[in-house]
Amino acid sequence: MNGNIEAYTIHLKKEYGNDIVERLILAKNQTAKWTAFEYEYKIKHYQKELKKLKTEKGIK
Repeated sequence: MNGNIEAYTIHLKKEYGNDIVERLILAKNQTAKWTAFEYEYKIKHYQKELKKLKTEKGIK
């Protein structure tokens, strides 16, 4: 819709319901504050995912 937020909001409400739209609105201005443990977990997780993708594609 080329930036038409009102039309997009209506679509989201029809597709997913008001609750999801409200949660998105509340979440848009919140920032995530992760701990060092969470960063390490995410790094390890995505390293494994990358390795798996490389294996599937035959990349060394």
